[in-house]
Amino acid sequence: MLKVHLTRHAVERLFERFPKHKRFKPRIIANIVESVIRDGKVVEDGNEIKISTSNYTLCCNLSNDKLVVKTIMRTKEMGKSYRRKLTYGKKSEWKVIMVENMEKIERWCDQLKRLREVCSICGLTREQVEITWCKIHGFNVCFLCCPSVGGYSSVCKGCNFDVVHVGIDTKLEETIYY
Repeated sequence: MLKVHLTRHAVERLFERFPKHKRFKPRIIANIVESVIRDGKVVEDGNEIKISTSNYTLCCNLSNDKLVVKTIMRTKEMGKSYRRKLTYGKKSEWKVIMVENMEKIERWCDQLKRLREVCSICGLTREQVEITWCKIHGFNVCFLCCPSVGGYSSVCKGCNFDVVHVGIDTKLEETIYY
């Protein structure tokens, strides 16, 4: 049995790369890590081990029969030289895997979920103003900071804060006479 220890950095990197429409839960994180280790290809470089599938790459250290996952990356973001090495990687032999620090991962997930409720520019919370995910930069932004980061461009079509590309009804309900 292989014991796996995830670092906070690895959980934060997975949070950044995780689809925003899916729930970010500790059991889902453990399942992702377990499936990458079980089904992935292993490339060893001295003391460092990289385990890759088509979606994710885990950068790890193996010490005292414990695999410490330092960071998680997307495989397609890796360089061509690594992807060439990956063709010579060997299939993972680990089949029984246990993630040790589930309590810490749960606490880190709760802290990271709160980051989705804060504007990355000004720090206002969802209780104070409306916040949405910025399609241009890839972080949360409030409607006050949206124009300062390039809001209202053609990329913003369909955004909650986009007032330029929304079909605004220009008909006046009442005529005002002066």
